[in-house]
Amino acid sequence: SSMTVFLVFMTAGENHYPAAFSVRAFDYIRKPAEESQIRRILEDVVRFRRKRAQFYRAPQAENLKVPYSEIRYICSDRNYLRLAVSKGSNLRFRTTFKSAVGQLQDDPRFLIINRGILVNMQHIRNMTNPSCYMDDGTVFPVNRRKAALLQKTYKKWLLSTHSSAPSYM
Repeated sequence: SSMTVFLVFMTAGENHYPAAFSVRAFDYIRKPAEESQIRRILEDVVRFRRKRAQFYRAPQAENLKVPYSEIRYICSDRNYLRLAVSKGSNLRFRTTFKSAVGQLQDDPRFLIINRGILVNMQHIRNMTNPSCYMDDGTVFPVNRRKAALLQKTYKKWLLSTHSSAPSYM
């Protein structure tokens, strides 16, 4: 089984956000910490772990069950959907991009970067205008009109309570 480490950056000083960002901290607290802050972070951890356990189910393939955390990206391919998973394989099945987005849209890890392309931000290596570089070497075009907003969303996600240190086996 995999274990996830939830790193919380705690400091008395100001302007340490870049340091927290560089270590992909789950959260950031300024001292003195209050009990309510710690309780909120623990609740976020529980909520995050629960979300990680969710599974994507393909409507036309009842026995296909993929954990959200294993999904790298989903691309529409005419009437089919191509789903890339962490273990390196690609799944292809008949369904709409809209139905996949409908299942995954409430999970903060997923971002539509262009028409028919949904990525799991945990698997982005870098995002620039006009490209999104995934950790498996895949490069996607980023919607040019929304590039600044998409980059801002990605950076915000990295700093948000939904970000955590990488999983280790």
